[in-house]
Amino acid sequence: MFTTTNDPKGMSSDYPLGITRMLIIIGSCYLTWFVPQLLTNYPHHATNVMVSSAVTLVCSMMFDKRLGQAALCGSFAGMCSTSIIPTTKLALILGSITSILYEIMPFFLGVGGERSGITAFIVLPSLLNGIGISSSYRGSKRLLKLSALNIHTTLLPMAFWYAIGSIATIVLREISDDTAVAVDPVRASAVIGLAGALLLKYDKIAVLAVYGGSIVGMSLPSKLMMNNRSSFSSSSSSLLSKISKILSLVLAFGIAGAFSGLIHGATIDWKLWSDHGGASWGGKAGTCAFLGCIIYRIIAYIVHKIIRCLPNNNSISRPYTKSINLKPDT
Repeated sequence: MFTTTNDPKGMSSDYPLGITRMLIIIGSCYLTWFVPQLLTNYPHHATNVMVSSAVTLVCSMMFDKRLGQAALCGSFAGMCSTSIIPTTKLALILGSITSILYEIMPFFLGVGGERSGITAFIVLPSLLNGIGISSSYRGSKRLLKLSALNIHTTLLPMAFWYAIGSIATIVLREISDDTAVAVDPVRASAVIGLAGALLLKYDKIAVLAVYGGSIVGMSLPSKLMMNNRSSFSSSSSSLLSKISKILSLVLAFGIAGAFSGLIHGATIDWKLWSDHGGASWGGKAGTCAFLGCIIYRIIAYIVHKIIRCLPNNNSISRPYTKSINLKPDT
């Protein structure tokens, strides 16, 4: 069975907050889209990543923390550039549609980027197609050509920074006590996103990659990892056993982050889902984070099955279980 030892506690259903949540999504979408326009003279201090992280963190702390996920979703949608969403009216429509779709898509809860990233991502092309605005989100002649991929300049850096963001987020969550702000996955992601935007402000690609990695780091350990393990602070009779559990946690989130970064890097080289200037497409990082987690889960499942088929596999104590409880422990 998957462990739920370190899954967030006390996370009851957020559906009674429906109207408030929809307003939060619309507001965070608009703010994330609008604020960078006010600070065009300070391009290194007003990236959409910084605004998205700040909006998410403020909303999750000012209001019920269950609204943090909604604020994150809305801010993802609002990360679109003005060349894609040029008017206030379209930004508000985008936020409204995103809020509606968010309510009817509670799938894959606990897997990085699931509800927030994908919801924001699939709304945008539908909106643009519906109002007749064209955008070159297809890769034209570069689509799926391996020769178009830049391993050293795009893929490896994206994989590296995604892995850093993912590891930093899960470590921050694990070392925080139950009363700390960062113990909540959404808040931890926002903190890492802000830190990345401040420390790497002159490298926008790295900033975006760290933020995307932080979305991977939001995953519940019970959904991403196969084997039971304890938290960083748990007592253990064997120091070696405790170190092994910590390394397995870091390795799992790091690999999932790297997969996500490779996917995001490929979309950049193939010019998928960007306008002619390579501007931001809302929810893209979150969607790549989700896909990276799914790929990691599939590969981990296959490897685990292969190992179990090998002779002398008594060291494997528990089988992989497909059944997943999508509701966090209460």
